[in-house]
Amino acid sequence: SFLFIKWGLQAFTPAQVGFGRLAVGAVVLVAMVLIARRWPKLTWKEIGAIAVVAIGMSGAPMVMIPMAEQQITSILASLLNASTPLWTAFFVAILIPHERPSHAQVAGLGVGALGIAVLVGAWKVSELPWQGVLLMLGATAFYGIGGTLSRMLLQRVSASPDALSMTQIGLSAIMLAPFAI
Repeated sequence: SFLFIKWGLQAFTPAQVGFGRLAVGAVVLVAMVLIARRWPKLTWKEIGAIAVVAIGMSGAPMVMIPMAEQQITSILASLLNASTPLWTAFFVAILIPHERPSHAQVAGLGVGALGIAVLVGAWKVSELPWQGVLLMLGATAFYGIGGTLSRMLLQRVSASPDALSMTQIGLSAIMLAPFAI
């Protein structure tokens, strides 16, 4: 998908690329939920919680990734995307106290971070397009915090996974629409 984002940037702004991806996803998910007859009955509080998660899981990253790809290759973007589990573990450790990582898990995260650094060629620091790298790492950090917030905020929402996804992607598309016009 990173290559398609790069191609989309030839004709659209980053916000338009992100909105397009979200709008297509929302349409597909609405169709799935309608066919399965699983339309959710959500409270305003639940919709608000899903909206907060939507910012992290899809709203911000869907704009930040195309912005990053204006500066970096789609290959580098996909390599940096591998940092998402590291960010998720980091935010889980901070925000969910009963899931603190063990020393072995922290060591594993360090090895993972080192592996990503080797893949992207971090030893050639002066050659990296830092604005694009930081935007991409910011997007993956949003994925990490979004995933963590979904565990914290949505555990009591009684809707099917496809209905939750539809609501999250739909809300992200609605929030991003003004920036894509």
